Amino acid sequence: MSRVAGVACVVVASAVGVACNEPPSRTSCAQVVGGTWRVTAPAAHVGEEWAFVDHGRTVEGYALSHPGATALDDVRGTLPEGVVAAPISLSLERAGGTTLVGTATRRYMQGTRVCKVARMANLADCRGSIAGLTVVVPPVPSDFTTCATPEDSTTWTLTLQQAAATR
Repeated sequence: MSRVAGVACVVVASAVGVACNEPPSRTSCAQVVGGTWRVTAPAAHVGEEWAFVDHGRTVEGYALSHPGATALDDVRGTLPEGVVAAPISLSLERAGGTTLVGTATRRYMQGTRVCKVARMANLADCRGSIAGLTVVVPPVPSDFTTCATPEDSTTWTLTLQQAAATR
């Protein structure tokens, strides 16, 4: 942190009564969860990042790690010939409880055909800078004409830690 940014942080923190670089005092996912989060477990996913945009009742989530470069892409280069996969995006909603529930969507393309595949996702157990993300990975369509998908899907259960804000 630069000296100017550090001084600004101290001045702003003093004015609002918080400390710089202190973990959030979040006690549930009903509170604001926006920001960048890093996967800390399981080992196959450590280092991947997700960005959450908190709109109050709804939260958008975006995989920041490139799917072809990490375990974020469960098919790891085994996509059928000519198929391209976009990163997973999340659409979550606060339904009155402490867990955000919604869908994980992934767009698959084969030539001019596009299939958007959606499965379940939720964000739960938010405590301080830690949260749990469960994603049923949208599978590659088995038929790009109808966008039919296999019944079985991989489920990720990830532990996230909120990254410190950059100042």
